[in-house]
Amino acid sequence: MESLTQVTFSMCDRLESYNCPNSVERLEISFCNSMTLLTFSAVQENPSPLTKSIVGDCDNVQLQPKTIPAKDLSLSRLTFLAISYCKNLTSFSHKHFQSLTSLEELEIHDCPNTDSFPCGVWPPNLRKLMIGMLNKPMSEWGPQSFPTSLVELFLFGKNSGVVSFAVADDLRNTPSSSSFLLPPSLVSLSLDGFTDVESFSEVLQHLPCLERLYIMSCPKITDLKETSDPSNLTISVF
Repeated sequence: MESLTQVTFSMCDRLESYNCPNSVERLEISFCNSMTLLTFSAVQENPSPLTKSIVGDCDNVQLQPKTIPAKDLSLSRLTFLAISYCKNLTSFSHKHFQSLTSLEELEIHDCPNTDSFPCGVWPPNLRKLMIGMLNKPMSEWGPQSFPTSLVELFLFGKNSGVVSFAVADDLRNTPSSSSFLLPPSLVSLSLDGFTDVESFSEVLQHLPCLERLYIMSCPKITDLKETSDPSNLTISVF
């Protein structure tokens, strides 16, 4: 078992816990509804080689303080982390996010009982973020201090409370409490299910790097059809 580099559990209805050996580079756990505890054997002197971790569709999993991501586990090589469709997940440890210097892609969504996240602190070299449909409405997240490395953002808008968007560097406007601030560094932006947002064309003026914009299930956003798109911007509306 000490030589394992890839571990996958799927549809293991009786699996309640798993201690990941300090040799695993890729870990995937899905459809394991009895799992409640996931731990790692890594210690500070022997950093975990884990680079990719996916936990999805595990109704009862709870990420304890000594699971992903915690500083004492030395997950300094982790580049991809995805947690989704864990309906009873109530908390997500993010106190040591800034120590995850290798993390480039993060997905956390469809966890409707997660109420302690986000807190505005993000991994310093994060490039791609997919997030939404958590317990705390997106309109209540407050300023997020996204890193300048973030170039790809996918937001789920169901029950978000967001009625408009603004860009963090646009100091001329004071965003309302129901407005979500976007980082100006974005190259790709996807918005899904923001049913109360009515306009987006003005926001585009403050996203100078944006090349791809995807609008999905946002029926009130109609002003993009009249927007004179920059030559480097592709807009797709579904």
